[in-house]
Amino acid sequence: MQIWKGVVSKDYVYVCLEYRPSQDVSTFVKKLKVRSSGKLYQNFPEMRKKLWRLLLGNKL
Repeated sequence: MQIWKGVVSKDYVYVCLEYRPSQDVSTFVKKLKVRSSGKLYQNFPEMRKKLWRLLLGNKL
């Protein structure tokens, strides 16, 4: 995988990248989301609790 360009806006991150044609797009996106969320939670541990509260309706 090679990242050609990336742009961060208020609500989105736009990325132009290159990957192997033998790789499924859905599998690639899933791995990318897992890795990026893991990095976010590692750098901002308080974010995990806030997001779960939003999903569960403040039941934590």
